[in-house]
Amino acid sequence: MFKLVIVEDEDNIRHSLECYIPWEQLGFRVVGTFSDGTDALAYLKENPCDAVLTDLLMSRMSGLELIRNLYELQIQTKVVILSGHSDFAYAQQAIKYNVAHYLVKPVDEDELINVFKSLRDQLVEQQEERDAAQSQTRDLKQILQKSFFRDLLSGHVTSENELNVYINLLGQDNIQNTCPLYAYEVRAIGDLSGVESDGLSAEDIIQQHLAAQSDGCHNFLLEGRGNHWRIIFV
Repeated sequence: MFKLVIVEDEDNIRHSLECYIPWEQLGFRVVGTFSDGTDALAYLKENPCDAVLTDLLMSRMSGLELIRNLYELQIQTKVVILSGHSDFAYAQQAIKYNVAHYLVKPVDEDELINVFKSLRDQLVEQQEERDAAQSQTRDLKQILQKSFFRDLLSGHVTSENELNVYINLLGQDNIQNTCPLYAYEVRAIGDLSGVESDGLSAEDIIQQHLAAQSDGCHNFLLEGRGNHWRIIFV
């Protein structure tokens, strides 16, 4: 469910937008409603949201000022403007600040629903792309980690600078180059039959066990063959 903030100074319109649009069916949950851009901005600075539906002309801070601040602060959110003004100058500003949609009051409910269906599809696609990128990063990090420890154990990491580069890439800055390193080979750990059907690999079970027993040490599990693994402790 994607998070939505509504910013509208007219109480009856704000209430109608919050209560009479089937947000949950559209994949959104209203997490905040505000009558002014100032309060909305303060909220958005502390609470990341996926989408903002905002009026333009409001007291204290207008909708344009709100989206300008969001743009300049690099707060990533999809903005939909709902305004009683169709002036081209407003539309130009909206384009400048990467507004997703510009709707003119009175807006047809079906039009508003279709806009947020489109927005939901965009957000889903972006989330899938982020998930894929994160998965790829994790895979690459695991490959790098295994390569690093193989090189380290075989004596191929020969300089402090090279060692620090590896440590930084692995996100293990808390490991000092003076820390002792221990390598263990583990063979035939119990009966691992049925492990895969439970959704966990043998490596997962070993990693969980190591985490429970590490007592402040950092451990890295290298792949093995069959029931044979090499484990690094730092």
